[in-house]
Amino acid sequence: MASTGEVASFGHNKNEAFLHAYLGSGGKIPQKGILLSIGSLEDKLEFIESAHTLMRLGYRLYATHGTCKIFGEKKVKALCINKLSEGEPHTISLMASGVIDLVINTALEHSPQEVKDGFMMRRKAIDSNVVLISDIKLAKTLVSALDALDKQGGMKALEVHDHTYFLNLK
Repeated sequence: MASTGEVASFGHNKNEAFLHAYLGSGGKIPQKGILLSIGSLEDKLEFIESAHTLMRLGYRLYATHGTCKIFGEKKVKALCINKLSEGEPHTISLMASGVIDLVINTALEHSPQEVKDGFMMRRKAIDSNVVLISDIKLAKTLVSALDALDKQGGMKALEVHDHTYFLNLK
């Protein structure tokens, strides 16, 4: 799943420009928990450093069992959560409870049940107005931008300017 829309934005650096585009397209800065359900081993390993950053930033991480296992081996603290087909507590009830405001889900669906679980998780995120990211590189970029924003003092540091402001910078 990839977005077909585009948002252009400006910033003093790539993280600021990304956050302007992300927020401008309806994204939200997570305030609660982040659900991680990362399909391929390659994606899981690629996201380890970002998961450590999320921990350092104070986010509560939840992960489906496959993701949780690999992350645990890499010292990422996440609460393991079932997929829908594995019974309560599961990803759907977790989102329904309101403790999740960002889902990072990259698909690796082999069986019909995995396809259904993945679809139901993504559908619940959309239906619950929870931000859904389904691309690992986009997820890493968001984490990098959140880290930079935190180092600059939070949302107060994210200035909004008319595009002509950036055209006149020397």
